Amino acid sequence: MQTTRIASRSVWAGLAFAVLVGGTGACAREDPYEGADAYREQQVVLEREVQGLRDIISRLDAGDALLPASDIIVAVDDTFVQELLSAELPLEIAVESFRISLTGVKVAFAGAPLVELRGHVVREGVVAVEGDVRVIGALSELVIYTESSMLRASVAVDHIAIDRVSGLDAFVSGSTLDEVARTIRLQMASRLPTLKIPIAVQQSVSVPGLTEGPVTISPARLPLNASISRTLAGRGRLWVALHVEVGVVEKQQGAAPVRGVVDLSRKRKAR
Repeated sequence: MQTTRIASRSVWAGLAFAVLVGGTGACAREDPYEGADAYREQQVVLEREVQGLRDIISRLDAGDALLPASDIIVAVDDTFVQELLSAELPLEIAVESFRISLTGVKVAFAGAPLVELRGHVVREGVVAVEGDVRVIGALSELVIYTESSMLRASVAVDHIAIDRVSGLDAFVSGSTLDEVARTIRLQMASRLPTLKIPIAVQQSVSVPGLTEGPVTISPARLPLNASISRTLAGRGRLWVALHVEVGVVEKQQGAAPVRGVVDLSRKRKAR
């Protein structure tokens, strides 16, 4: 279990103000923000999916391939990513007097690499707060590390929803809970675990030297530099295009000469 504490002085200010000003009469007034959080959640998900579809349409309209034909294509299944993130749970994050415990995750690659983390939020004290929390986001900042044969990605947090709140639901409006969720969201992104996907990427190609004929060539090494050129999410898979470039040829030192082979370069120098 991983525990992270985040300092924040203003998280509880909105709730305290609502209790002092609203009192018990707040439950009798209609909350104009009721239901707004659900619409916001749908909006951020649709924005991610629509952006992915727009990128696909723009490339098709321009006559470009969805993924470069010269690149190496790696397909990552969303259920596999879900299992990797589940291994990092439970995760506890403390924001002042609030403690968020994330215990479940759902990953769906449909137009965008969507990630939803689920858990519980609790505030202990004179006035207790308890409720469900959902973290809506997507995979971002994908980077390939050839040295460690690892594909890494972070989870970008787009929205946090706090549902079924008990303890202060009669005093706190939806707008105040939205402010609490926004404060948590701004400080949570850097505390979420980094996704590490094992992927074998060869770092170099060894070229053996010529051992027969009138010309000898020393063994050499061709370093390979891999980078992510494009990603595409759809039908439960994240397609990652790896662009590979060949670096400067490195001559292998200490290669033993081959018997019976004539080195023309040496003969020319002798003349």
